[in-house]
Amino acid sequence: MNSVNSVSRKSKSCIQSFSLGMVLFFSGPVHGEALNISQFVFRDSNANGIYDPVDFPLNGLEVGLTPLGGERLVRVSNLNGFTNFKFSADPDDEADVKEPGPIVIDYDIPDGWRITTGKTRQTTLVKSLPNSPSGLVIDPPLEFLGVAPVPRILVAGHTSATENQASCFSAPRGTMDIKLIDLVPESNGVLSCEIPPGFEYELWSVTLISGTETGTQERTVVPGPVPTLVAMPATESEAPAIGKREASFDFDDIVPGIDIREMPSQSAALQWHNWVVAHRLYYRGPGYVNGTTSGDYVAYTSSGHPATLRSELPFDFVSANFSVAWPRAESGTAILTAHRGDLVVARQEVRLNTMAPTRVLADWRDIDRLTVSHDDYWQVVMDDVKLRLTGPSEAGEE
Repeated sequence: MNSVNSVSRKSKSCIQSFSLGMVLFFSGPVHGEALNISQFVFRDSNANGIYDPVDFPLNGLEVGLTPLGGERLVRVSNLNGFTNFKFSADPDDEADVKEPGPIVIDYDIPDGWRITTGKTRQTTLVKSLPNSPSGLVIDPPLEFLGVAPVPRILVAGHTSATENQASCFSAPRGTMDIKLIDLVPESNGVLSCEIPPGFEYELWSVTLISGTETGTQERTVVPGPVPTLVAMPATESEAPAIGKREASFDFDDIVPGIDIREMPSQSAALQWHNWVVAHRLYYRGPGYVNGTTSGDYVAYTSSGHPATLRSELPFDFVSANFSVAWPRAESGTAILTAHRGDLVVARQEVRLNTMAPTRVLADWRDIDRLTVSHDDYWQVVMDDVKLRLTGPSEAGEE
């Protein structure tokens, strides 16, 4: 003999049990638990307005939902890029939306970011559908939201544009579309120029003409999808980049099949000290998630303490992408220091955030040690490291 003793769902139904059988009487629809309706947000790495394999879910973007005649609700995109709003027709559920009607979805886009997928807001209609999981559905479904940092070139070590000839210049081959943009001062001691759409991957020449002893400085850079900081040059004479091989590190082959590992002390002719390699979701921190620019793994300064790369042979630190792991670290400063023996030949301070990495373009040549630290001892996240090494290639390089 069978009997029914309980009902797992909140429903407006009647269930009666009998010793000789089971009869169910339904007086209304059965609703499931509240269902998430999600706005998916991604960092559009190539700014093409399409969510494709090179893109990453974005954590930490605020999304608003306003029902007809109701107050605006704000939720934040999670580690997987989903901003979840709860829908349910059951009046006893704690849901964000409980009734049919139009809703408006909008976005709080941070300064220095842009929408790449076109729409600054979306409108959809909530409809009643009694036999659906939550009793409510939306039509049409929400489209993905793609965002990207505004491409910028930052030049360190200049608190004002007194040169009046500080500029970024680009002349793409095969075109007459020449761009000349003045560098303007920012509050954090850098000059910057904003790159027009479509010119992110062109070669730009950055020129600073000064009346001081530094004279004219000129650097070339391809900005790419994240802000690029042109670091202060190293002191002493810089040897030409001759006789060295290029080496890249994205950390994706360091911990195959596991989530976290101390970076091996010896890898690719370099000695790594106090670096940990982790999957971007391991700590559930926004800077780990958003600081990843290749694969799923990043390196970070263990326990927020200074970490170093060393070599017995001179090497060049070309560039790397840096972010901070946690929002509280954004009020502090990351510090990159290059050494030749006991001599500090380059030092660069940079303010980082958790939403997107900053690419530091240093091109510090013939150094034997690079130290990465944070003045408040927070974790600094690093990915896509570009070096030039001396000697034959070894395992661990790309």
